[in-house]
Amino acid sequence: MADRQSPGIEITGLTVGYGERPVIDGLDLTVPAGRITTIVGPNASGKSTLLGAVARTIPITAGSVRLDGQDVARWGRRALARRMGLLPQTPIAPEGITVVDLVSRARYPYRNFFGGGDTADADDAVAEALSVTGTLPLASRLLEELSGGQRQRVWLALAIAQRTPLMLLDEPGTYLDLTAQIEVLDILVDLRDHAGRTIVLVLHDLNHAARYADHVVALADGRVAATGSPAEVFTEERLLEVFGLRSRVVDDPVTGTPMIVPIGRHSRPEHETTRPAVILTPAHDQKKVR
Repeated sequence: MADRQSPGIEITGLTVGYGERPVIDGLDLTVPAGRITTIVGPNASGKSTLLGAVARTIPITAGSVRLDGQDVARWGRRALARRMGLLPQTPIAPEGITVVDLVSRARYPYRNFFGGGDTADADDAVAEALSVTGTLPLASRLLEELSGGQRQRVWLALAIAQRTPLMLLDEPGTYLDLTAQIEVLDILVDLRDHAGRTIVLVLHDLNHAARYADHVVALADGRVAATGSPAEVFTEERLLEVFGLRSRVVDDPVTGTPMIVPIGRHSRPEHETTRPAVILTPAHDQKKVR
């Protein structure tokens, strides 16, 4: 894997809106270089919008995004695509494209005007990405023939093959079972440790965020509600404030990182509840029950 100096991100006064209402409002944020940063928050808190604004797929109303001290608004598309790659939550591919052809498109930013200049590096990058994600046996298959989980692995392979020092990933575990989700997160750790990548990803699973992140950003209503290490962000008080979630935060028995145990309306400690008898009523008698 290519080893480049990873960029840090400086976001200042960022405002992004659809219509008159801002989704992100005056946001200031620093993302450390060479680390895994997870963005968490309730639905509609601006997580995906933030990634899109950083990658310039969503126009900003005000503010700036700086990568390695340079305003990304001044970069051309090709230059930007050599420094950062975005895997959106619902990527779209052309019909009739094979897995290897799709992943090969990640090398577009490195080709010259005539489409050449990247052959050796492209072959190596694509083969490595397919191998790392376990999609090499699918290389000749059409993308539309694959399951949702297989497609998601292919999209991850595309993001890896681009070999950008900054990777932006929106829910990369979508459609994957738990084992595959952990494999994806382990791959991202390898990319951080062995290729020096800066990785920013949106996650809904707070325990995955707590276990795999070096740095956590919690958003609420388009603003930064909390930022810091998993231990600093994932406290019972903060979870209640940001998510409206009652919980107990304990040490993960495997990693020692915070582990969040939600408390729902029907979640009570065993010693605090008496289990009522369960009465099953036949369907033909239900009309008699009031």
